[in-house]
Amino acid sequence: MPGPGNKKAKNQAIKQKQKQFSQEQSSNQVAIPTSLPNDVDDTPGSIGKIDFLCKLLKIPDISSRSGLKAIHKDFANIYDRLDKTYTTFRSSDAIIGCIIAIYAKMCADTILRDRLFQEKDLLSKIMKLLEKSACRLTALQALCALTHRSDTKIRTEIAKKTPILLGLLDEDKDNWKVAELVLTVISHAVVSVVGDTKPPSSMTIKALDIPMLLHVVTEQVDKPTATSLLIDHALDILVGLPMHCGREISNNSSALNLLLACTRSPDIQTRGIAINGILRFAVKGSEPDNINYDPQRLMSSMQSRMPDHLVDAIMDFGPMDQSEMIGAAFGTKQFTSVMMQVVQNRNLFELGMKVSDMILQSEYAVVDGMFDSEVVGTGKRDNYDFGLPFRRWADSLPHCANALRAGGESYFLDKADILDLKYMIMKRRTAEAQELALKAIERNPNVPFFYYARSLGPGQQEALRAARKGLKCKGLTPYVRNAMLYRACESGASLGLSAIQNAGTDKQWDEAIAFIMGARDDAETFMVMAPPDARSMKSAVFHYYVLSMIIEGSDIDVEFSKMKNAERKLSLADDFAKHLNKPISKTQLRQAHDLLLKRMPDAAKEWDARIQEIARLHEYRVRKEARVIDPEKAEDNLATWLEDVHLGEEDNHDNTGGPQIHMTHSRLNFNHVALHQCSWCGTTSAVLRKCSRCEKTRYCDATCQKQHWSTHKKTCNVTA
Repeated sequence: MPGPGNKKAKNQAIKQKQKQFSQEQSSNQVAIPTSLPNDVDDTPGSIGKIDFLCKLLKIPDISSRSGLKAIHKDFANIYDRLDKTYTTFRSSDAIIGCIIAIYAKMCADTILRDRLFQEKDLLSKIMKLLEKSACRLTALQALCALTHRSDTKIRTEIAKKTPILLGLLDEDKDNWKVAELVLTVISHAVVSVVGDTKPPSSMTIKALDIPMLLHVVTEQVDKPTATSLLIDHALDILVGLPMHCGREISNNSSALNLLLACTRSPDIQTRGIAINGILRFAVKGSEPDNINYDPQRLMSSMQSRMPDHLVDAIMDFGPMDQSEMIGAAFGTKQFTSVMMQVVQNRNLFELGMKVSDMILQSEYAVVDGMFDSEVVGTGKRDNYDFGLPFRRWADSLPHCANALRAGGESYFLDKADILDLKYMIMKRRTAEAQELALKAIERNPNVPFFYYARSLGPGQQEALRAARKGLKCKGLTPYVRNAMLYRACESGASLGLSAIQNAGTDKQWDEAIAFIMGARDDAETFMVMAPPDARSMKSAVFHYYVLSMIIEGSDIDVEFSKMKNAERKLSLADDFAKHLNKPISKTQLRQAHDLLLKRMPDAAKEWDARIQEIARLHEYRVRKEARVIDPEKAEDNLATWLEDVHLGEEDNHDNTGGPQIHMTHSRLNFNHVALHQCSWCGTTSAVLRKCSRCEKTRYCDATCQKQHWSTHKKTCNVTA
């Protein structure tokens, strides 16, 4: 039984809990004076009003991690106090505006944001606030903060309010700040919904009223009062819509012309973003580029007379055997010959030596035919044993590789790896090919084909690195060199187009420009070094076009007279394809190229003057000069306050290279809350739990930790 000492301790614990509960109850009972509207009105500045209200309602510091943690612990009571004040003083624009701003600030924390949206219907409160002209800017700034870093579900719900938001522009036709904020909100929300590769539902598209949105975008961009921030987000909308709203853009010639004309802007980032939009527009109805030769069709075409202008083009380039088409046909014939020889001598070592050399000369050095024979009189195929460990010719490669490896010398090992890599590439065993290529490079870093195989991997950065390194090797054959040149161009263009749109620091900006410049140089070099009938010539020309538009902009005239040589190469490449009876594929790049050539004169005529004005407007940010605005409309930078959360010594912001001025929210300054993120699902919150072993990763709960463990265990300092 428990002794008297234990009973006394128990009673003391009960009294302590009662005291603590009494204190908590006291803290939750806040006396709200009836004079609150006047008190708030008398407090200077938007942020001053918010601070006053937070102190009165005993709201923790929502600009710090510790304050957000306190809100998590007492969310129900804190929300009740805010909601009661909101309901009681609904007629006070200042009070309800401050409370909405407090809610928006709390939404920096993902968990709090979801509770406010899902449990408390915060969006309805904000939308009602838009009806009050005095509260409109506050509500729009709150929506800006929320859409800047919300999940797709929340952004979709906000995007559905697009018609309502567009309606505000009719009410405040001359209010540039409302226009700026409306397009910022729509850009964040709508682009998130329609800019993804996964198409939104038809009902969602209909709710967005894309035709009206496009009309408003072009109308606002053309206004002399348009701000650089508005124009940035208008362009983001034009770039984000084409993938799933191409028809709507096609029906609005002014919007499409604006997108095209932006490729002539004096500002290189505007040009890069516009090219991204054009490429997205060109996705619809595009076809894959079938560059592979049909061996039978190839051999058949070689029997027919080649048109004189194609013969002249090849001869002007060099000897006829440098033609890719002729080289492929010769390689097919040569491979068939050596396969016939192996039936006679059964010498896989000799076969491997010959085929490994042939692989370096042509993409089609290996033909996937097979050994068979016909039973006399019946026409049927039999299963005659040719005494070889393979029946299909391509399957000879691994057997030949094994025979070469038995030789033991490094020279034979290189050739064996070439055979195995070619076999894996043909069989589309990408992961195995990447692993073998990496090992082969570690063993001998001087074989170009190893880098070529490595460049065929799915990762664009690794592909570019491999191609660049391979091009520096000695002993490059024309085929391997040209293949890596094109791969470098393709990977560099992809990386550059992505980077130029998302660059946030000077370092990222420099990388984006380097990718684009390098890719354009690779395309130009390929056009010179590769034969006119090269299978990738068309794509290289198209890359050259779009990358040149980013680099040179309006220095290229609307008739593209500087690109005549590229056009000639494209025309020849198409004629070679026709000679081989290959259809001309409507690829994404071809459709983008055709659109630029067809519509640029009209686009420039409609928008060139305005594009030049917009570029001068952007120079204010480049020079870091503030625009002159109406002092009566200049309020405290509430948007900055919404985003300015101090996270303490645990913060780790990467400021390498400093901020990139262009394409940032210069006035809204969305330096969003960089609270800790769940290492598995990415949830942002102040109440994530650390891994107890390494204390570096953080998780929402045990489920996220378990899901991440297979990856995290490699770096977690678990003791044996």
